[in-house]
Amino acid sequence: RREVMTNKLSYKLISKNNHFDPINTVLKNRGIKDIDGFLKAGERVDSELDYKLLKNIEKAVELIKKHVENNSTIFIQVDTDTDGFLSSMSIGDYLKRINNQLKIVYNQHDSESIKKHGIVAEDVEEQIDLVIVPDAGSNDFEDHKKLSDRGIDVLVIDHHEIIDESEHAVVVNINLNDYPNKELSGTGVVYKVLQALDNEYNVEYSKHYLDLVAISLVSDIMRLDTYENRYYLTQGLKQINNPLIKTIVESSRYTDINKIVPTDVSFSIAPLINSVIRVGTTEEKEKVFNALFTSNEEELIETVDLMNKAKERQEEKVNEVMPQVTKYIEELFNNHENPVVCAIVLDGSNDIASLTGLIANKVLSIVKRPVLILRQSDKGYLSGSARGFDKSPIKDFKQEVLNTGLFDLAQGHDNAFGVRVSSTNKLEQALEKIQEKYKDYDIDVNVYDVDFILNGHEIKYALVHQIDKYNHLWGHGVEKPMFALENVEVERRQISVLGENKNVIKFSYRDIDYIKFRVDSKEIRHLMSGKSTDLLTMNVIGSVSINNFAGKTTAQVIIEDQEVIDVGEPKFLF
Repeated sequence: RREVMTNKLSYKLISKNNHFDPINTVLKNRGIKDIDGFLKAGERVDSELDYKLLKNIEKAVELIKKHVENNSTIFIQVDTDTDGFLSSMSIGDYLKRINNQLKIVYNQHDSESIKKHGIVAEDVEEQIDLVIVPDAGSNDFEDHKKLSDRGIDVLVIDHHEIIDESEHAVVVNINLNDYPNKELSGTGVVYKVLQALDNEYNVEYSKHYLDLVAISLVSDIMRLDTYENRYYLTQGLKQINNPLIKTIVESSRYTDINKIVPTDVSFSIAPLINSVIRVGTTEEKEKVFNALFTSNEEELIETVDLMNKAKERQEEKVNEVMPQVTKYIEELFNNHENPVVCAIVLDGSNDIASLTGLIANKVLSIVKRPVLILRQSDKGYLSGSARGFDKSPIKDFKQEVLNTGLFDLAQGHDNAFGVRVSSTNKLEQALEKIQEKYKDYDIDVNVYDVDFILNGHEIKYALVHQIDKYNHLWGHGVEKPMFALENVEVERRQISVLGENKNVIKFSYRDIDYIKFRVDSKEIRHLMSGKSTDLLTMNVIGSVSINNFAGKTTAQVIIEDQEVIDVGEPKFLF
């Protein structure tokens, strides 16, 4: 041996290392107690909760019925994410099925608007009779009153945290009462209203939108361990009805229309829609939203092409800002031994204002602690996105931010939300408060929790295939199985550097392919520097899957992290 690496990769078993019964082991590790019931939930009708359990749903039906009968002009506020697009499309399209004479106006907040979610009363023109706000708006009390004072009815259909029930709007929100499934998406709550309307009009239109419910559950990172969510996910992905979603899937070489799983939504569907929302022009956003309603093949293909180009622009913008982000991260950890929160204030124009959430997700994967990504607006305040981290002692990052009393706004989900603070000084005070509160917590966020620890030669095609058969289960709340694979051997010359950006590495060991995406150039240089015949011995953290490509089926490990523990001479087998 000529060299031994000392940078220790840390991992620990969640429970028993029982790879002979992998699915039961993983589901127990995810806190699933009734495994048989969980596995059957996706096909059982009784997994679905009665829509009547939602407070005010009868009032919502009566309000909609009044305006349907009056041939009213209806204003639908479209929220700015995939769940917002899909929930608005669902309710709007359904209403036109009930009464094609209805005039429906859709509104999206433009890039200059301070308010990114919910309703702004001034946006609503005088001829409007009813305002519907899907996936937002529960706490817009002043705007509800302004609209009500003008004689305009307001219906909110939402799943976000609610402060109190509005006096000037009908609000259907899973958090308004003890509705058992607190993990339903905005589109899911709209679906419940559509079911109630089905009952009122004696039709069965609502099921047509179940594919959109399934996609929204994944795109909005709802937990997939509730029985109702499992049922909607299974039934919705089984039958894709929306032509735009179909076209997206058919254009992806990695997704099979006959076998869509949650990871397909995460990687192939939602990112395309979100990229247009983040970096698209007003016209592009409207085109994508309108394409959800069309079946014109030429228009659909053009729209998907537009979405792919927007995603490329988004990646370019993020790549431009990441060196600045990396520099800030290095400075933070040089100046603080164990920061509880990673807060970064970016230099830049409005070009990055819509990307703070995406950047926050990337930073979260690097620093493994709660993250604030902010930029200074032209008006002086700081605004951006926040993300919590599951291993942090802070379990509800939004509440922690609000508890400082120094932020002007923290709006969204507990651990994924938008923020605004009036000055850098107040931000620093807030961070000091949080740091002081949690200074005595010693949480090693760099330890990987794994389901199985195996020697590299023990991972076989049969085990990977068995796990891959259940890939429809994995998602938020039921995370994919994680492996620590020890003593994986490869010669440097057998490592391929792939991809347009040369940021993918791939090699094989014992008939298993190992692949890692988005590898930085420094890491690649470290792996490839040395004699081409050097034998690297690694410990690898990763997930497994079956890859079907170009008629070839292989078992693969998707590397999350790795450590070279030894560099030696090649082995010659005779």
